[in-house]
Amino acid sequence: MRSLLVYVVSIFGISSFIANAQQMTDEEFSSIFGLYVGLWEGEYKIFSEQDELLNDFKVSREYWWAGDELRGKVVYDFGDNQKTFHNRILLVDSVPFTYVADSPGAADPLYALRGEYVNETLVWLRDLSLVNDGFQARINEQIVNDEFGVYLQFWGDQQAIDAEGNKLVVAIEGFLAYRGDDDRQNEEPATSQEIVDADPVIQEMAPPANDPEPVSTQRGVPRDDNTMRMLNSLNIVGIRDDGENSKILVDYYLLYGLGEALNNAPDVRFAAITASELIFEDNRGAEYRIIRKDQQG
Repeated sequence: MRSLLVYVVSIFGISSFIANAQQMTDEEFSSIFGLYVGLWEGEYKIFSEQDELLNDFKVSREYWWAGDELRGKVVYDFGDNQKTFHNRILLVDSVPFTYVADSPGAADPLYALRGEYVNETLVWLRDLSLVNDGFQARINEQIVNDEFGVYLQFWGDQQAIDAEGNKLVVAIEGFLAYRGDDDRQNEEPATSQEIVDADPVIQEMAPPANDPEPVSTQRGVPRDDNTMRMLNSLNIVGIRDDGENSKILVDYYLLYGLGEALNNAPDVRFAAITASELIFEDNRGAEYRIIRKDQQG
């Protein structure tokens, strides 16, 4: 595994990297990203700064052309829970960008990545000019064709938040084998300007360090203390508050919408959002209110 010190240094070298980024022609874009078309399956691993394995899970990625842009569908399989994200990869002013959303037709991406092709490796950096949630990342990916077959490998780092609300760096490694191209029909693409003009509402927040004072539930059902502690330990790194489609983003890999059960806690669902609180509910009807740190001065 690559030294995590290299990962940390790379994060703080982002400004110079973007300033010196080389432009990509339409022909180069088609040639490089045409190799991605098809289905890829494999595994991701997440490591701490101390090289401790924090998580590993199955991943599938599928890519196809939609006009002049590459579309992608990414599925993270955690065993008892799956999360799906949708990518759009296109050239904006001769620079490749990836826009990641939680549904194929979403106008507002969860985050954006700006790329450069260096030594047969795509290097993606978080672009905070579109979605500024304060979290940086650098992800490298490379297609390899050798005696073992064709596969897509990933390595890199990103910032996250621990249970105490402190920022940390986690390392990512992935290995996906090529499974073939199903000749998916092209889809009608959205214009790049529609993506660039999107105005998502994702705000940084740190999870509360301590339990808030007990509150009475609307249905009079006593809450479970273990569930409350679990909810307070969620590493919530982003909130999209747009009414009926409100979502919370946890550790970049888990996204929960209203009414959706939490990973590893199928009896607890994200129920509502207010100006100051996130509200969860278990299958008994007990209510749990978590203070929104992003709204505190």
